[in-house]
Amino acid sequence: IVVGLIRADDQSYCTGSVIARQWVLTAAHCFDDYTAADVRIAVNYHDVTDLDGGTHECAETIDVAEVVEHPRYDEDSTMNGDIALLRLAHPVTCDTGRLERAVVALSDGHDADGHAMPTPYDAFVSGWGALYDPNVHGSNPDGSGVLYPHQLQIGYLQSVYFGSCAVGLAVVLPLL
Repeated sequence: IVVGLIRADDQSYCTGSVIARQWVLTAAHCFDDYTAADVRIAVNYHDVTDLDGGTHECAETIDVAEVVEHPRYDEDSTMNGDIALLRLAHPVTCDTGRLERAVVALSDGHDADGHAMPTPYDAFVSGWGALYDPNVHGSNPDGSGVLYPHQLQIGYLQSVYFGSCAVGLAVVLPLL
């Protein structure tokens, strides 16, 4: 289950995946400026502007009780270890049968809801993360700073064989 990380002002800002009923996997950088007390997760929401009810019968928000960052997470340089676990205040209460499909992985040509993916893609990602970040892209065209979506976004990818990826990284990493 893909979940949105929600700040106190009800703005989504990062994404996570439920990997067990009381645990969410996310990026450690999502907590550079926030603590567990500042964040809750939105489960089974498509549009996080509707946190008062949601349109899914299993929509719920759950407080984050604890953030466990990778011990080697380094926010100041390479972002090594950019992974964190969130222990929820209570388990996800409504199982839609998706817990076993939580982590984005190669598929059989269909996304988690069974929809066919366009050719030549064989994997997908989804989330509410930043669509635009002026720290990365320069000035935002409308001057508003970081732009986060209200609705869940999806992108299709073509997987790369691990050996090819390792060769590419061997060339790129020395340049960083």
